[in-house]
Amino acid sequence: MKKIIFFILLFANVSGCAVGSKEIFLTEKNNKQILNIAQDRTFTVILASNPTTGYSWGLIESPATDILVLLSSDFMVSDKKLIGSGGWERWKFRTKGRGTTTIRLIYHRPWEKDVAAVKDFFLTVKVK
Repeated sequence: MKKIIFFILLFANVSGCAVGSKEIFLTEKNNKQILNIAQDRTFTVILASNPTTGYSWGLIESPATDILVLLSSDFMVSDKKLIGSGGWERWKFRTKGRGTTTIRLIYHRPWEKDVAAVKDFFLTVKVK
């Protein structure tokens, strides 16, 4: 039941446009988009991940902290019964001041140096 509710919330919400009062969830479908959002709002970026392979999402371009603050990041497993199953990483942010900033996440093995990321996620955030 929790999975069904999660997917309804995940896919029914936003597509990178101006947002109202609903909770905001962004996915890989929102990669390279612009999010127009008001001050003092939260939004969550949810990206597929499987840390058992050594890969995880890393924040390599932090947002301007006077505009946007990272509140938390964590991993949600898709199936607790399957050892090594994938899931999603959640990155929760809160807007502060007005302005424009960016978020850049890469999917990589953190210990591998000079190796290109497997995937990336880039979001421009405009706080009004």
